[in-house]
Amino acid sequence: MAGKHKPVIGPRYPPDFLDTQNVPHGTVREETYYSTALGKHRRLLVYTPPNYDCSPHSPFPVLYLYYGRGDTRYSWVTEVRLPEILDNLLAEEGRPDDCGGPRGSRLRC
Repeated sequence: MAGKHKPVIGPRYPPDFLDTQNVPHGTVREETYYSTALGKHRRLLVYTPPNYDCSPHSPFPVLYLYYGRGDTRYSWVTEVRLPEILDNLLAEEGRPDDCGGPRGSRLRC
């Protein structure tokens, strides 16, 4: 397929921030919400850190990610490997983050 090349990413030594490491792992869930602006249900993926369910009343920062044309809501999870990156950053830095993004290449109000 000319012009369409995906990088090959494998484990490295020492482990890189993209690698699955022996650290606590968060969870990626698919959630559905109703958009009053669009008048329909929408789906999004949400990453929650490993300690999220143990701290139901604690505030967590949120990072919203939108994908570009030709990608899907799963691109951040499967191609960019966002869960591995966040798990490793949390283990190293100790900061909890939530990430989510709706289906669509741009924010629609």
